[in-house]
Amino acid sequence: MKTLNVLIFVTCCLFVSEPSLAQVASSTISQKDLAFFESKVRPLLVEKCYQCHSSKENSAEGGLLVDSREALLQGGESGPAVIAGDVKASLIMKAIQYDSPDFAMPPLDAGGKMSAAEIEIIAKWIQMGLPDPRKRTANTQQYQDYKEAKKWWSFQPMKQPVVPNSQSTWASNNIDRFVEKAGTEKGLKPGPDASWEVLVRRVYFDLTGLPPTIDELTRFEQDVLRDGLDKAFEACVDQLLESPQFGVQWGRHWLDVARYAESSGREVNVTYPHAWRYRDWVVDAFNEDKPYDQFLREQIAGDLLPSNSPAKKADNLIATGFLAVGSRALNENNPKQFAVDQADEQIDAVFQASMGLTVGCARCHDHKFDPIPQTDYTAVAGIFLSTKTHFGGSSGRQDRHTTDHIALPSGSGQNVVIKAKSPSEIAKLQKELDEVNAEFEELRRSVMQNMSAAKSGANASPNIDRNYIRQRNQLEQRKSELTTTLEQYTDKGEPIALAMGVSEKQPETKAAKNIRKMVSKNGSRNRSSFLSISDSPVFARGDIELPGERVPRGVPPSLGSSSKYDVPEDVSGRLELARWITRDNNTFTARVAVNRIWSHLIGQGIVTSLDNFGTTGAAPTHPELLDYLALQFVAEGWSNKKLIRQIVLSHTYRMGSNFDESSFTIDPENSFLWRMNAKRLTGESIRDGILVASGSLDSAPAIGSPIAAMGAGRVERAMQMAGRNFRGLQPVEPNSRSIYLSLARSALPELLELFEAPDANAVQGRRDSTNVPAQSLYMLNSPWVASQARLIAQRIEDAVPGPMVESAEGRIDYAYRLVLGRTPNSQEREIAMKLFKSLGANPDVILSSFARGLIASGEYRSID
Repeated sequence: MKTLNVLIFVTCCLFVSEPSLAQVASSTISQKDLAFFESKVRPLLVEKCYQCHSSKENSAEGGLLVDSREALLQGGESGPAVIAGDVKASLIMKAIQYDSPDFAMPPLDAGGKMSAAEIEIIAKWIQMGLPDPRKRTANTQQYQDYKEAKKWWSFQPMKQPVVPNSQSTWASNNIDRFVEKAGTEKGLKPGPDASWEVLVRRVYFDLTGLPPTIDELTRFEQDVLRDGLDKAFEACVDQLLESPQFGVQWGRHWLDVARYAESSGREVNVTYPHAWRYRDWVVDAFNEDKPYDQFLREQIAGDLLPSNSPAKKADNLIATGFLAVGSRALNENNPKQFAVDQADEQIDAVFQASMGLTVGCARCHDHKFDPIPQTDYTAVAGIFLSTKTHFGGSSGRQDRHTTDHIALPSGSGQNVVIKAKSPSEIAKLQKELDEVNAEFEELRRSVMQNMSAAKSGANASPNIDRNYIRQRNQLEQRKSELTTTLEQYTDKGEPIALAMGVSEKQPETKAAKNIRKMVSKNGSRNRSSFLSISDSPVFARGDIELPGERVPRGVPPSLGSSSKYDVPEDVSGRLELARWITRDNNTFTARVAVNRIWSHLIGQGIVTSLDNFGTTGAAPTHPELLDYLALQFVAEGWSNKKLIRQIVLSHTYRMGSNFDESSFTIDPENSFLWRMNAKRLTGESIRDGILVASGSLDSAPAIGSPIAAMGAGRVERAMQMAGRNFRGLQPVEPNSRSIYLSLARSALPELLELFEAPDANAVQGRRDSTNVPAQSLYMLNSPWVASQARLIAQRIEDAVPGPMVESAEGRIDYAYRLVLGRTPNSQEREIAMKLFKSLGANPDVILSSFARGLIASGEYRSID
């Protein structure tokens, strides 16, 4: 208890304040919540509820409308339909769960009770607080008029703006001239520059995700004294851009967008032991400064691109892991439903990641806001339904959709994380698999005989069904383990490098096409599970049991197309789609990329809705600057590093985050950049920064991941077999960068989860940033943080030896530079001296408590 009180005292008394960024919950809906509503909730409400409870249908049975948040909260004759955040108290839950036969929705004559999965969607939505962009007074006709919607700024061609003239000495490049012009028009003046200590810490974290070491701070200070701040900072930026840690930081940003995780998530959470190859490909792509258009093309259609070596072929195949690492419902009974859902997830990821468009909202009906009809969605759906996704999985009764992995070409130089086996070991495993298959066949035969005997009146075991299920599950589990193991080896026992990714399905045969046409002509439902390349039908209300006319595969015609991107009959169309997305005159792709980079560096996007450039998203605060940067981005070869360098060398980036009351009155959101936005560190940077301070960080790239070492299987079972605790970041975790930790869905390390690492269920260009008690409590009470604080204390003691009293001031200064990257002021030093005296003579207790207080401070977790 004494130690805890000391830590709280340190945290409260040190003049290390919380970040000055706005961390109060915003009234706007986060992109993650909006995506959940648009892809899950809205289609469900439209299909199940609108017929009887919407203004569009002029129907409000029981006085209830469900077509806006306000209407749901107001409710009908029975009272409020929903209590935001309280699932049990919400009447709508009682209705859809059929708690009472007299209070059940939808009624039996209107489709009947929702499925358990659909009920769970509504429950989750309520628990989230009912995020809902619909407005009761919305003019829906406006959004049905696609001609009007296409006037939205993002659908307009990019135009080369005239760079403003600037008479001041403040602007150092064209970025500053655009920012200065916009601010001046609002009556704003740029704030003062950040100190060199703040600036160097900012740029280190922004470019590498790591803080500067004391040696690096000292070297930078010497460079400033010798060459001046401008030259020293430029040299520092160039050095960081070439650091291998640059790819780790910016690769992690993209992995948020790519919804990267190492398991399937959802009800049956199965590991992805080969996902790490895609992670490493992304890191390498940023370090190599791979042109962004090529970066996108390889992820969408790398398997279809030419390659001149086994290594390049392997890289292209690994890149398509982007399409395979998403979440999926492996317990879905209907193969056709699974295929359609998987394609929908891929469509949503591709278009939001590359173009910031919610094309997935047109799955069940024409898009309500953007000019994307359902036929456009269906044209794209045919592309992905003609694509085979290799995600792995494990067989077993609940996982019904196991696939193989992609075997990478030999001679590609890819690492493997498993040891070789002898040929005899492989033969033994193959023999066991053959025996399991034979036993399974014998079990099936015996059940069939028993059923025949029962029908004929002969005696039959009453427990046959139960025994069969138990034996079948055991055999399937063992078959899964053996198949997964054998997939990774040649017959000689040599390890095979495997990857997640996609490939083309086979073209539809003439016979299959004739059968499909005949079935369609007879009015029968086509129950094909999309086994070959073919066009997709329009599914009425998104229901696979209601197929309509087939739509030729292709890019969305309403978003601009030409015969150049027509899809040949015998290919999926992914390559054509990739080329269409990355064409130089696409009005979205370059703007979206530039805006995300700007947001990571400046703290907010020029367009604040990073993943939504549609009509429900935000308009740009600096439209001319956005087009200037986007066009330059394309002209300079889609280079991420060149763009980042230009932004961080601007005067805009070098401003301090100082508060100014008059500027705040004019622009409280800092939309026009009169100061720098303070930013909260990501969980990864918080953890990695602590390891830097303690001297424990291993910055070398990891080969594989903890998940890869565990192998395929259910996440819970893999954890048990490996004896690992995914819920806490234990000292036994490797001291590598956090990007290399185990990242299974719903099983993130505790520190990353507390500091808003994405759940990887949707594209997320910007992370949420909160400041809640659980975060501070973790920093104060975590055994891992305590162990790192002791290592920091030892470093302080080693660097500034001597008796505690005589060395106290030097140790305080060293601790501040080690943890916070700056020297303390006189008041901070005085308070720390009083703390040292109050803790007695034990230097270990004093220094570790002091170090932990610095780590737990708000300043450590933020970048000014």
